[in-house]
Amino acid sequence: MNQTVTIPTSPRRIVEPYLRYDLSALVGTMSEEEYFAFDSRAREKYQLISGKVVKMPGSSPEHNMIQADLQFEVTLILRGMGNSCEVIGSDQKVYVAYRKVFYPDLIVVCGDPHFDHLNALRNPTAVFEVPSPSTERDDRTDKFADYQQIESLQHYILVDQDRVAVTHYEKLENGLWAILGTHTTLGDSLTLALRGGEVDVPLAKIYRRIGFADAGAAI
Repeated sequence: MNQTVTIPTSPRRIVEPYLRYDLSALVGTMSEEEYFAFDSRAREKYQLISGKVVKMPGSSPEHNMIQADLQFEVTLILRGMGNSCEVIGSDQKVYVAYRKVFYPDLIVVCGDPHFDHLNALRNPTAVFEVPSPSTERDDRTDKFADYQQIESLQHYILVDQDRVAVTHYEKLENGLWAILGTHTTLGDSLTLALRGGEVDVPLAKIYRRIGFADAGAAI
């Protein structure tokens, strides 16, 4: 008597497709001039991603507190140093490349800031992003690749909001980018080599209002 043997199969892993942005946030396709005219009238912030106008997602309280404390600390340190570097907040758009315009969470500019005729900054020295669950993959991949097209940019820093983690990328002399450091404890500091000296920001200052379980340990 023949018997049919059923061989159990492993459950198939479902991989979520990578989407650079939520399609519901897509407004449409515009030229640079059309985008700038649209953005100047908008009550919310929109980015231009390869010609696509995309509404930026809302921010969590943690994101807002980290961004505010980061801006305060970096500004305080730079003013104390008395060099030519200044901080610009998250309402400033940056011209990245043709038909690509972003709103970073924080910008540092060393020397005179250069704004184009459409009020976009052209020469950031350092860009900070505070990724959310919906933007993290893009911030670490496509958006980072886009930012690398900015000739003046020397530092790209990601500050996680759901754990103690700050990733610092720096452009080397040969033009290639490398991870200069990944900081995962509140006792660590983020160090940026800027014109006129180094900026040393303790992570405890960046995350001072955020409560994490076992925040003092590496994650």
